[in-house]
Amino acid sequence: MSKKSYFPFLLVCLMLSIAPFLFCDTPVTLSDNRNLTESEIARCRPVIEKIEILIKDRDPNHGTGDNFWTPEEENSEYIKAFKLVSSSENSQILKNLILFCRFFTGFDLVHQKYSPYHTPFFMGKDKFDPIQYESEIKELSSNSIFSGWAFHYSNYQNQLLSFKVPNEYIYQPPLFLGQLGMKTFLFPFFKEIFYNYNVFAYQERISIMYAFGLFDRLKNISKTRPVRILEIGAGYGALAQFIKTILPSAKYTIVDIPESLIYSALYLTLTHPNYHHAFANLDDPETVKSSDFIYVSNIDADKITDSFDLVINTLSMSEMKSEVINWYISLIQDRWIRDGGVFFEENQDNTRLGMQNAQDIIKNKLIRVQSHQGLPLLQGHANVWTAPIN
Repeated sequence: MSKKSYFPFLLVCLMLSIAPFLFCDTPVTLSDNRNLTESEIARCRPVIEKIEILIKDRDPNHGTGDNFWTPEEENSEYIKAFKLVSSSENSQILKNLILFCRFFTGFDLVHQKYSPYHTPFFMGKDKFDPIQYESEIKELSSNSIFSGWAFHYSNYQNQLLSFKVPNEYIYQPPLFLGQLGMKTFLFPFFKEIFYNYNVFAYQERISIMYAFGLFDRLKNISKTRPVRILEIGAGYGALAQFIKTILPSAKYTIVDIPESLIYSALYLTLTHPNYHHAFANLDDPETVKSSDFIYVSNIDADKITDSFDLVINTLSMSEMKSEVINWYISLIQDRWIRDGGVFFEENQDNTRLGMQNAQDIIKNKLIRVQSHQGLPLLQGHANVWTAPIN
Protein backbone atom coordinates (compact mmCIF):
# COMPACT_ATOMS: atom_id res chain seq x y z
CA MET A 1 0.00 0.00 0.00
CA SER A 2 1.38 3.40 -0.95
CA LYS A 3 1.99 6.20 1.51
CA LYS A 4 -0.82 8.22 -0.11
CA SER A 5 -3.36 5.44 0.51
CA TYR A 6 -2.43 5.43 4.20
CA PHE A 7 -2.94 9.15 4.61
CA PRO A 8 -6.80 9.29 4.84
CA PHE A 9 -6.78 6.44 7.35
CA LEU A 10 -4.12 8.13 9.49
CA LEU A 11 -5.98 11.45 9.29
CA VAL A 12 -9.20 9.87 10.56
CA CYS A 13 -7.32 8.15 13.40
CA LEU A 14 -5.68 11.44 14.34
CA MET A 15 -8.99 13.31 14.34
CA LEU A 16 -10.66 10.65 16.46
CA SER A 17 -7.79 10.68 18.94
CA ILE A 18 -7.87 14.45 19.49
CA ALA A 19 -11.66 14.85 19.38
CA PRO A 20 -12.16 14.15 23.12
CA PHE A 21 -9.74 16.99 23.93
CA LEU A 22 -11.39 19.41 21.52
CA PHE A 23 -14.98 18.62 22.52
CA CYS A 24 -15.45 18.19 26.27
CA ASP A 25 -18.84 17.34 27.73
CA THR A 26 -20.38 20.68 28.74
CA PRO A 27 -23.61 21.10 30.75
CA VAL A 28 -26.30 23.37 29.33
CA THR A 29 -28.21 25.06 32.14
CA LEU A 30 -30.72 27.89 32.29
CA SER A 31 -27.83 30.35 32.27
CA ASP A 32 -26.98 29.11 28.77
CA ASN A 33 -30.53 29.67 27.49
CA ARG A 34 -30.99 33.09 25.99
CA ASN A 35 -33.66 35.41 27.36
CA LEU A 36 -36.76 36.30 25.38
CA THR A 37 -36.93 39.77 23.90
CA GLU A 38 -39.80 42.10 24.66
CA SER A 39 -41.15 41.60 21.14
CA GLU A 40 -41.10 37.82 21.59
CA ILE A 41 -43.03 38.08 24.85
CA ALA A 42 -45.50 40.40 23.13
CA ARG A 43 -46.08 37.78 20.42
CA CYS A 44 -47.08 35.27 23.09
CA ARG A 45 -50.00 37.28 24.45
CA PRO A 46 -52.35 36.89 21.42
CA VAL A 47 -51.66 33.14 21.44
CA ILE A 48 -52.66 32.85 25.09
CA GLU A 49 -55.75 35.01 24.54
CA LYS A 50 -56.94 32.80 21.66
CA ILE A 51 -56.44 29.68 23.74
CA GLU A 52 -58.57 31.23 26.47
CA ILE A 53 -61.31 31.90 23.90
CA LEU A 54 -61.21 28.27 22.73
CA ILE A 55 -61.67 27.07 26.30
CA LYS A 56 -64.39 29.61 27.10
CA ASP A 57 -66.41 28.68 24.00
CA ARG A 58 -65.85 24.91 24.33
CA ASP A 59 -68.92 22.71 24.55
CA PRO A 60 -68.79 21.34 28.12
CA ASN A 61 -70.46 18.14 26.93
CA HIS A 62 -67.65 17.39 24.52
CA GLY A 63 -65.09 16.61 27.21
CA THR A 64 -61.39 16.25 26.55
CA GLY A 65 -61.64 13.17 24.40
CA ASP A 66 -59.44 10.71 26.24
CA ASN A 67 -58.64 8.94 29.46
CA PHE A 68 -55.64 10.92 30.61
CA TRP A 69 -55.85 14.65 29.83
CA THR A 70 -58.48 15.73 32.31
CA PRO A 71 -58.91 19.50 32.73
CA GLU A 72 -61.76 18.77 35.12
CA GLU A 73 -59.20 17.79 37.76
CA GLU A 74 -58.29 21.22 39.09
CA ASN A 75 -55.35 19.97 41.16
CA SER A 76 -53.74 17.98 38.37
CA GLU A 77 -50.28 18.86 37.12
CA TYR A 78 -51.80 19.41 33.72
CA ILE A 79 -54.10 22.22 34.90
CA LYS A 80 -51.66 23.80 37.35
CA ALA A 81 -49.05 24.05 34.60
CA PHE A 82 -51.60 25.44 32.16
CA LYS A 83 -52.70 28.12 34.64
CA LEU A 84 -49.13 29.19 35.24
CA VAL A 85 -48.37 29.47 31.52
CA SER A 86 -51.66 31.09 30.51
CA SER A 87 -52.30 33.51 33.37
CA SER A 88 -48.87 34.91 34.17
CA GLU A 89 -47.22 37.65 32.17
CA ASN A 90 -43.97 37.01 33.99
CA SER A 91 -41.35 36.40 31.33
CA GLN A 92 -39.69 33.81 33.57
CA ILE A 93 -42.58 31.44 32.83
CA LEU A 94 -42.47 31.86 29.07
CA LYS A 95 -38.68 31.82 28.83
CA ASN A 96 -38.65 28.39 30.54
CA LEU A 97 -41.69 27.02 28.71
CA ILE A 98 -40.36 23.49 28.21
CA LEU A 99 -39.99 23.00 31.97
CA PHE A 100 -43.77 23.42 32.36
CA CYS A 101 -44.78 20.63 29.99
CA ARG A 102 -42.93 17.64 31.36
CA PHE A 103 -46.12 15.54 31.15
CA PHE A 104 -45.63 15.19 27.36
CA THR A 105 -42.45 13.14 27.80
CA GLY A 106 -42.80 11.96 31.40
CA PHE A 107 -39.26 13.10 32.08
CA ASP A 108 -38.10 15.75 34.54
CA LEU A 109 -35.27 17.73 32.95
CA VAL A 110 -34.51 19.53 36.21
CA HIS A 111 -33.67 16.28 38.01
CA GLN A 112 -32.77 14.33 34.83
CA LYS A 113 -35.02 11.37 35.61
CA TYR A 114 -38.46 9.94 35.02
CA SER A 115 -41.05 11.60 37.23
CA PRO A 116 -44.57 10.51 38.23
CA TYR A 117 -47.28 12.58 36.57
CA HIS A 118 -48.41 14.10 39.88
CA THR A 119 -45.01 15.45 40.95
CA PRO A 120 -43.73 18.08 38.52
CA PHE A 121 -40.85 20.27 39.57
CA PHE A 122 -43.04 23.24 40.59
CA MET A 123 -45.61 21.42 42.76
CA GLY A 124 -45.39 21.05 46.51
CA LYS A 125 -44.92 24.77 47.04
CA ASP A 126 -47.49 27.05 48.67
CA LYS A 127 -46.66 29.80 46.22
CA PHE A 128 -44.78 29.49 42.97
CA ASP A 129 -42.14 32.17 42.51
CA PRO A 130 -40.56 31.69 39.07
CA ILE A 131 -37.68 34.06 39.77
CA GLN A 132 -36.76 32.40 43.05
CA TYR A 133 -37.29 28.92 41.66
CA GLU A 134 -35.17 29.67 38.61
CA SER A 135 -32.15 30.05 40.87
CA GLU A 136 -33.03 26.74 42.55
CA ILE A 137 -33.33 25.06 39.14
CA LYS A 138 -29.89 26.30 38.16
CA GLU A 139 -28.38 24.68 41.24
CA LEU A 140 -30.37 21.45 40.97
CA SER A 141 -29.89 20.97 37.24
CA SER A 142 -26.15 21.66 37.16
CA ASN A 143 -25.67 18.71 39.52
CA SER A 144 -28.26 16.38 37.99
CA ILE A 145 -27.12 16.95 34.39
CA PHE A 146 -23.65 15.59 35.17
CA SER A 147 -25.05 12.57 36.99
CA GLY A 148 -27.95 11.76 34.67
CA TRP A 149 -27.22 13.09 31.19
CA ALA A 150 -26.15 9.67 29.83
CA PHE A 151 -29.65 8.29 30.51
CA HIS A 152 -30.56 6.39 27.30
CA TYR A 153 -27.57 7.94 25.49
CA SER A 154 -26.23 4.56 24.31
CA ASN A 155 -29.73 3.68 23.03
CA TYR A 156 -29.79 7.02 21.24
CA GLN A 157 -26.51 6.31 19.43
CA ASN A 158 -27.55 2.73 18.61
CA GLN A 159 -30.81 3.98 17.15
CA LEU A 160 -29.06 6.48 14.88
CA LEU A 161 -26.69 3.76 13.67
CA SER A 162 -29.40 1.11 13.25
CA PHE A 163 -31.55 3.38 11.09
CA LYS A 164 -28.48 4.89 9.35
CA VAL A 165 -29.76 8.39 10.04
CA PRO A 166 -27.92 11.05 7.99
CA ASN A 167 -26.70 14.24 9.67
CA GLU A 168 -29.55 16.36 8.32
CA TYR A 169 -32.04 14.24 10.28
CA ILE A 170 -30.21 14.39 13.61
CA TYR A 171 -32.60 16.46 15.70
CA GLN A 172 -31.13 19.50 17.45
CA PRO A 173 -33.54 21.87 19.23
CA PRO A 174 -32.98 25.61 19.58
CA LEU A 175 -31.21 26.23 22.88
CA PHE A 176 -33.72 28.42 24.63
CA LEU A 177 -37.11 28.10 26.38
CA GLY A 178 -35.76 25.97 29.23
CA GLN A 179 -33.43 23.47 27.60
CA LEU A 180 -31.34 21.54 30.12
CA GLY A 181 -28.83 18.91 29.08
CA MET A 182 -25.33 18.31 27.86
CA LYS A 183 -23.27 19.29 24.87
CA THR A 184 -21.29 16.20 23.96
CA PHE A 185 -19.43 14.66 21.05
CA LEU A 186 -21.30 12.12 18.94
CA PHE A 187 -18.38 9.97 17.84
CA PRO A 188 -19.98 7.84 15.07
CA PHE A 189 -21.02 11.06 13.28
CA PHE A 190 -18.00 13.17 14.29
CA LYS A 191 -20.34 15.90 15.44
CA GLU A 192 -20.89 17.91 18.60
CA ILE A 193 -24.53 17.82 19.71
CA PHE A 194 -26.83 18.97 22.48
CA TYR A 195 -28.47 16.02 24.22
CA ASN A 196 -31.16 15.41 26.81
CA TYR A 197 -34.02 12.93 27.18
CA ASN A 198 -36.34 15.02 25.01
CA VAL A 199 -33.79 14.90 22.19
CA PHE A 200 -33.73 11.12 22.53
CA ALA A 201 -37.54 10.88 22.56
CA TYR A 202 -38.09 13.04 19.48
CA GLN A 203 -35.13 11.54 17.63
CA GLU A 204 -36.82 8.14 17.88
CA ARG A 205 -39.82 9.43 15.95
CA ILE A 206 -37.64 11.22 13.41
CA SER A 207 -35.41 8.16 12.93
CA ILE A 208 -38.28 5.78 12.21
CA MET A 209 -39.96 8.31 9.91
CA TYR A 210 -36.67 8.55 8.00
CA ALA A 211 -36.35 4.75 7.88
CA PHE A 212 -39.91 4.49 6.54
CA GLY A 213 -38.96 6.89 3.72
CA LEU A 214 -41.52 9.49 4.79
CA PHE A 215 -39.15 12.44 4.51
CA ASP A 216 -38.03 11.42 1.02
CA ARG A 217 -41.70 11.14 0.04
CA LEU A 218 -42.51 14.59 1.40
CA LYS A 219 -39.48 16.19 -0.22
CA ASN A 220 -40.50 14.78 -3.60
CA ILE A 221 -43.98 16.28 -3.17
CA SER A 222 -42.50 19.62 -2.11
CA LYS A 223 -40.81 19.94 -5.52
CA THR A 224 -44.18 20.71 -7.09
CA ARG A 225 -46.28 22.17 -4.25
CA PRO A 226 -46.22 22.81 -0.49
CA VAL A 227 -46.47 19.66 1.59
CA ARG A 228 -49.59 19.38 3.78
CA ILE A 229 -49.14 17.81 7.25
CA LEU A 230 -51.57 17.35 10.14
CA GLU A 231 -50.48 16.26 13.62
CA ILE A 232 -52.94 15.03 16.24
CA GLY A 233 -51.53 15.90 19.65
CA ALA A 234 -48.20 17.65 19.02
CA GLY A 235 -46.91 17.86 22.58
CA TYR A 236 -44.93 21.08 22.89
CA GLY A 237 -44.29 21.15 19.14
CA ALA A 238 -40.76 19.73 18.82
CA LEU A 239 -41.56 17.39 15.91
CA ALA A 240 -43.39 20.16 14.05
CA GLN A 241 -40.46 22.51 14.66
CA PHE A 242 -38.04 19.96 13.17
CA ILE A 243 -40.18 19.08 10.14
CA LYS A 244 -40.72 22.74 9.28
CA THR A 245 -36.94 23.20 9.44
CA ILE A 246 -36.26 20.49 6.85
CA LEU A 247 -39.37 21.30 4.79
CA PRO A 248 -39.68 25.11 4.86
CA SER A 249 -42.65 25.24 2.49
CA ALA A 250 -44.75 22.76 4.48
CA LYS A 251 -48.22 23.71 5.70
CA TYR A 252 -48.54 22.28 9.21
CA THR A 253 -51.86 21.84 11.04
CA ILE A 254 -52.00 20.83 14.71
CA VAL A 255 -55.13 19.43 16.37
CA ASP A 256 -55.05 19.30 20.16
CA ILE A 257 -56.87 20.00 23.39
CA PRO A 258 -56.57 23.77 24.01
CA GLU A 259 -54.77 23.21 27.33
CA SER A 260 -52.11 21.33 25.35
CA LEU A 261 -52.32 23.39 22.19
CA ILE A 262 -51.02 26.40 24.11
CA TYR A 263 -47.56 24.80 24.35
CA SER A 264 -47.09 23.94 20.69
CA ALA A 265 -48.55 27.28 19.58
CA LEU A 266 -46.21 29.23 21.88
CA TYR A 267 -43.18 27.05 21.11
CA LEU A 268 -43.63 27.26 17.34
CA THR A 269 -44.42 30.97 17.44
CA LEU A 270 -41.11 31.54 19.24
CA THR A 271 -38.95 29.05 17.32
CA HIS A 272 -40.36 29.90 13.88
CA PRO A 273 -41.10 33.65 14.14
CA ASN A 274 -40.71 34.30 10.42
CA TYR A 275 -43.63 32.08 9.45
CA HIS A 276 -47.35 32.86 9.60
CA HIS A 277 -49.37 31.34 12.48
CA ALA A 278 -53.16 31.22 12.72
CA PHE A 279 -56.00 29.68 14.75
CA ALA A 280 -58.73 28.02 12.72
CA ASN A 281 -62.23 29.39 13.42
CA LEU A 282 -60.75 32.41 15.23
CA ASP A 283 -58.64 34.15 12.62
CA ASP A 284 -59.79 35.42 9.23
CA PRO A 285 -60.30 32.48 6.77
CA GLU A 286 -57.87 33.96 4.25
CA THR A 287 -55.25 34.38 6.97
CA VAL A 288 -55.74 30.77 8.01
CA LYS A 289 -55.51 29.55 4.43
CA SER A 290 -52.21 31.33 3.81
CA SER A 291 -50.58 30.40 7.15
CA ASP A 292 -47.69 28.02 7.69
CA PHE A 293 -48.91 26.77 11.06
CA ILE A 294 -52.62 26.33 11.79
CA TYR A 295 -53.86 25.49 15.29
CA VAL A 296 -57.19 23.69 15.75
CA SER A 297 -59.04 22.82 18.95
CA ASN A 298 -59.75 19.09 19.16
CA ILE A 299 -63.50 19.63 19.28
CA ASP A 300 -63.28 21.33 15.87
CA ALA A 301 -61.35 18.51 14.22
CA ASP A 302 -64.39 17.40 12.23
CA LYS A 303 -64.53 20.86 10.62
CA ILE A 304 -61.25 20.15 8.80
CA THR A 305 -62.19 19.07 5.30
CA ASP A 306 -58.74 19.32 3.69
CA SER A 307 -56.67 16.34 2.65
CA PHE A 308 -53.07 15.92 3.78
CA ASP A 309 -49.94 14.19 2.55
CA LEU A 310 -49.10 13.01 6.04
CA VAL A 311 -51.10 12.68 9.27
CA ILE A 312 -49.13 12.04 12.47
CA ASN A 313 -49.93 10.79 15.95
CA THR A 314 -47.32 9.70 18.47
CA LEU A 315 -47.97 8.19 21.90
CA SER A 316 -51.32 9.84 22.62
CA MET A 317 -53.87 7.80 20.69
CA SER A 318 -53.60 4.83 23.05
CA GLU A 319 -54.54 7.22 25.88
CA MET A 320 -57.82 8.12 24.20
CA LYS A 321 -61.19 6.50 24.65
CA SER A 322 -62.00 3.94 21.97
CA GLU A 323 -64.84 6.05 20.56
CA VAL A 324 -62.50 9.02 20.16
CA ILE A 325 -59.89 6.89 18.40
CA ASN A 326 -62.61 5.66 16.03
CA TRP A 327 -63.70 9.26 15.46
CA TYR A 328 -60.20 10.34 14.49
CA ILE A 329 -59.60 7.27 12.31
CA SER A 330 -62.84 7.91 10.44
CA LEU A 331 -61.72 11.49 9.77
CA ILE A 332 -58.33 10.22 8.62
CA GLN A 333 -59.86 7.59 6.35
CA ASP A 334 -62.69 9.63 4.84
CA ARG A 335 -61.07 13.07 4.59
CA TRP A 336 -57.52 13.61 5.68
CA ILE A 337 -55.68 10.98 3.59
CA ARG A 338 -58.30 10.47 0.92
CA ASP A 339 -56.05 11.80 -1.88
CA GLY A 340 -53.16 9.41 -1.40
CA GLY A 341 -51.84 10.59 1.95
CA VAL A 342 -50.56 8.30 4.70
CA PHE A 343 -50.98 8.08 8.46
CA PHE A 344 -47.85 7.61 10.59
CA GLU A 345 -48.31 6.66 14.22
CA GLU A 346 -46.16 5.35 17.04
CA ASN A 347 -48.17 4.19 20.03
CA GLN A 348 -47.78 1.89 22.99
CA ASP A 349 -50.12 -0.89 24.01
CA ASN A 350 -51.75 0.67 27.07
CA THR A 351 -54.27 -2.09 27.77
CA ARG A 352 -52.31 -3.08 30.89
CA LEU A 353 -53.10 0.40 32.23
CA GLY A 354 -56.80 0.09 31.51
CA MET A 355 -56.51 2.17 28.34
CA GLN A 356 -56.25 1.19 24.68
CA ASN A 357 -54.00 -0.41 22.13
CA ALA A 358 -54.74 2.10 19.37
CA GLN A 359 -53.44 -0.19 16.63
CA ASP A 360 -56.15 -2.77 17.39
CA ILE A 361 -58.72 -0.11 16.50
CA ILE A 362 -56.85 1.48 13.59
CA LYS A 363 -56.50 -1.82 11.71
CA ASN A 364 -60.29 -2.10 11.44
CA LYS A 365 -60.44 0.92 9.10
CA LEU A 366 -56.98 1.46 7.59
CA ILE A 367 -54.44 -0.69 5.77
CA ARG A 368 -51.01 -1.13 7.36
CA VAL A 369 -48.24 -0.72 4.77
CA GLN A 370 -45.16 -0.45 7.01
CA SER A 371 -44.43 -1.56 10.55
CA HIS A 372 -41.60 -1.69 13.07
CA GLN A 373 -41.80 -3.26 16.51
CA GLY A 374 -39.20 -3.75 19.19
CA LEU A 375 -35.62 -2.49 19.32
CA PRO A 376 -34.23 0.03 18.64
CA LEU A 377 -37.62 1.68 19.29
CA LEU A 378 -38.33 2.06 23.02
CA GLN A 379 -41.47 4.19 23.05
CA GLY A 380 -43.96 2.02 21.18
CA HIS A 381 -44.72 0.30 17.89
CA ALA A 382 -44.56 2.39 14.71
CA ASN A 383 -46.74 1.96 11.62
CA VAL A 384 -47.67 3.65 8.37
CA TRP A 385 -51.30 3.25 7.23
CA THR A 386 -53.25 4.10 4.10
CA ALA A 387 -56.96 4.33 3.42
CA PRO A 388 -58.64 1.43 1.61
CA ILE A 389 -59.59 2.08 -2.01
CA ASN A 390 -63.34 2.41 -2.41
